Amino acid sequence: MSIALLLVLPASEASFRSRISTSDYLSRYKLDPDTSWRVECKNDVAVLMELVETARSVGASIIEDATLADLSRATKEFKIVVLFSHWKGPTILLGGEDDDDHDLLSKNPTDYVEKARTATSKSAVWLNRAFSATPPRDRKEVHEILTTYINSRTVWSEQGDDDFEIVANDFTIESWNRDELDRLFGSLINPGNRVEFTDGLYDRESIAKVIDAAFNGILDLTTCTSTVLSDYLGQVSRGRYATVQFDKEQKPVPACLLLSRTFQLFGEGLSYRAARIQALKDLNRTLEEFDARERSNGFFGVFSRFIG
Repeated sequence: MSIALLLVLPASEASFRSRISTSDYLSRYKLDPDTSWRVECKNDVAVLMELVETARSVGASIIEDATLADLSRATKEFKIVVLFSHWKGPTILLGGEDDDDHDLLSKNPTDYVEKARTATSKSAVWLNRAFSATPPRDRKEVHEILTTYINSRTVWSEQGDDDFEIVANDFTIESWNRDELDRLFGSLINPGNRVEFTDGLYDRESIAKVIDAAFNGILDLTTCTSTVLSDYLGQVSRGRYATVQFDKEQKPVPACLLLSRTFQLFGEGLSYRAARIQALKDLNRTLEEFDARERSNGFFGVFSRFIG
């Protein structure tokens, strides 16, 4: 069966602990990894392993701790490639003063003010006005101004000379605005809009380059909010291959449930597209049979029923 499941999210406790210091997705658990594993991540991994077992049972190839090179190889060898990963979106991360979980790499707000002052882009004009109106005194206040820019409906980088308004959803506009800030501030900021692999975070251009030139199958992007990446891949490939994309964040457990049911239906003879659509219908129907109290306990109670 020509289908591969590439897992970037950790599929074992060993993977969780070895990658927690380098993974953007796992960085939220660094302060207390033992409690995080016991309370949350252990359950996530258990459901992920149920997905792995289901996928293997229908003949899928499993690649754990997947790297960018694994994606390249998979698109050479398989007609359907499922990437289960994390998308670092447009949000600028601001950690505490005593940790290093910051996207703003300089503590000196003057660095950002000066960088914008010497630039000539339309985004710099907006930022210069904001910095002048409320001069930032620390990194937190720089973060507040840049976050306001990201959330602005004004898309400087995407407007043409005719200044026609760009029509796009909020997440797409936020992603465009974050790209503009990344270009403007360069080494002063950790970039957003990246897919996480075990060997690092990669932008849309890097993903597009490694997909095999002859690949014309299906690339399932179960990577949180994947519309921005999917739209870009569709443009540069001119629709040579299809993508499965999501316009909302994909939580690990429900994403596992949907993929498990998809693999099960695919193994029963449905096309992958049809299996994906039917899996969502099945999950929604199953959840409707449970009252709000049972549903509030999470998806674990319905897991065996859903894929059984």
